[in-house]
Amino acid sequence: MRILLAVALLCGFSGCNVQAGEGFWLPGQLSGDNVRSQAQFEQPNNIVALNSIRHSVVKLGQCSAVFVSADGLLLTSARCITPYLTAAQANGFGVAQAQHEARLPGLTIYQPTEQQDVTVAINRQLNETANDLARSDRLSELEQELLNRCQQQGRLCRLNKLHYGLQFALQYYQPFSDIRLVYLPPQHVPQQDDNHWPRYDADFALLRVYQPDGQVAALPYSRMTFDGVTEQQKVLVPDFVPQSQRYSSVEELQFLFEQLYPQAQAQSKRTMAVLDEINKLQPEATLALQTELARQHRHRQAMLQEYQQGQMIARRQQKQQQISDWISASPVRQQLYGAAIQRFRQLQLQHQQLMLRDQVLDNLYYARLPALALQLYQHALAADQQSRAKHRNKLQPQLTQLDASFDARVDQTLALHFLELYSELPQTLRLPALDQYFALSDGFNREIVRHKLSAIYRLTGLTRSTSRLAWLDADSKAFADSDDPLINFAVAMQDTTQQLAGQRQQLAVQLEQARAALMEVIMAYNDANSKPTYAEANGDLRFSVGEISGYQPQDAVWYLPFSRLQHSVDGKNDSVHANFLSSVDSCGEVTGAPTFNRQGQVVGLMYAGAGQRLLANWHYEAELSRAVHVDNRFIRWHLQQSDAGRSLLKELQPDKN
Repeated sequence: MRILLAVALLCGFSGCNVQAGEGFWLPGQLSGDNVRSQAQFEQPNNIVALNSIRHSVVKLGQCSAVFVSADGLLLTSARCITPYLTAAQANGFGVAQAQHEARLPGLTIYQPTEQQDVTVAINRQLNETANDLARSDRLSELEQELLNRCQQQGRLCRLNKLHYGLQFALQYYQPFSDIRLVYLPPQHVPQQDDNHWPRYDADFALLRVYQPDGQVAALPYSRMTFDGVTEQQKVLVPDFVPQSQRYSSVEELQFLFEQLYPQAQAQSKRTMAVLDEINKLQPEATLALQTELARQHRHRQAMLQEYQQGQMIARRQQKQQQISDWISASPVRQQLYGAAIQRFRQLQLQHQQLMLRDQVLDNLYYARLPALALQLYQHALAADQQSRAKHRNKLQPQLTQLDASFDARVDQTLALHFLELYSELPQTLRLPALDQYFALSDGFNREIVRHKLSAIYRLTGLTRSTSRLAWLDADSKAFADSDDPLINFAVAMQDTTQQLAGQRQQLAVQLEQARAALMEVIMAYNDANSKPTYAEANGDLRFSVGEISGYQPQDAVWYLPFSRLQHSVDGKNDSVHANFLSSVDSCGEVTGAPTFNRQGQVVGLMYAGAGQRLLANWHYEAELSRAVHVDNRFIRWHLQQSDAGRSLLKELQPDKN
């Protein structure tokens, strides 16, 4: 029975009880009765609206944007274009004439065009492979073949893998690289980026897209409506959600939040205490590292607090009985699914042990010179010129900039501290080569290890800039023949480094295959109960459906779904709707995305989250998860404040001219 229950624990919220709010739905799924009914997209004209949305939405980095006029005007979140702005533009920008629009170098948008289901063709090739690793290698080859074919045709495409490889779709894109800034409100980016509410951010931008010949990109667009939205109104958000882990098992979640992250908190607390002691003697010697570790510590602590207060585990466990009963009711299903479940559980335990070890090993890279020696040797071992060039481009800036902030005594102290943390791992997780090199085989003796490190840092040439740069041009034989102690360390660790990389790759491939087998179980159960299943987010276009609603973060506190700003016009005080809340689904790192009503009209822009959001990659909290949107009425108000904005309003509302 325990094996059977493991399947049920994989059941995400949508897999057991579909309702509006949760789900990263593929465009085609919105045409299905189950998903469409929850969104209230029942009428034929709503299907037309969905098709219109699909053709007007484009990918902009990890955000989405939407064409909103016949002349290539594009609406997106201001935060999505911040990296491409000059300091002057970032303070606000608005022009009424095309010749004054500001080109944004480096920014490219991608319009999804054709999509082709290639599952049968790919599986025909994969089924001929002998094992999981061969299957993974063959899939990489097939993917490269498809991408090369696209390139030869002058097109851009991406292979989307759904349900851990149960389905494959080839998505074609049309890129546009001539993007020009048209309007950006002043003070558009919020000063704080957290889950608070109410918010009053004008987080939007208007761009214009041009064809390579300099003509505006007159592509399908969606109309903006400034009539406003109301509470409980259905809304739809198309977004290129980077990733999610909604089908993680209960055991996986408990491992993360009850073992791995608490261990990381204990280690980072000890590390920050060491940094405090260093800074007493050398003020600000490790300020950047302290700042980063403190940020990570706060984030993990907030996640752990949300985990303890939330219902993620309890709800997964409550839903387990539905799938468990379904499997138990059929000896055929028990026989069919039992082996797959057992295999996943075994692989999961192996993966957890590797994660515990890797979490500690990753800390060693904060000691910069040993980490640098390992990177330099990997550069020397690179098999081809392309790989060497890639390594060199990554390493050279580090080597030249190291002197500005490097202190050998600080680095040695950090190496000693992180080796002590490593020595506390169970013996089964230790690395013999590392133990031998730093005299850790018989336990951690601080004075012995300190003496060893002192000799290494005194004798290595990597403390000198000229010596570091010289190793960029050295071959692997020069490394093997060197008497530099840190170079010796890198060479001594090479076999272990390769072994660990192979172990991680093999386990990752095996786990993905095991997850695919479990997804078949979940999908079979959902199909048997006429319930749709959404695939984990992976960066392709998805739709989230919800409604405008407030939430109750604690007893006797209720947040209304609208925020309003007071302003004065002609000496008369009035208020304008600024932002609104909705229950649409999004992951922890909320990206900018347009928001539509059931008629396919743009009503706002999603740009942030509110409520319980930190665990959104794993779990949707229907009562407490909210997305924050800029209200179109706030966009209109901003545009009304300038001649350039009023000109754009005429373009956005051609029927009212």
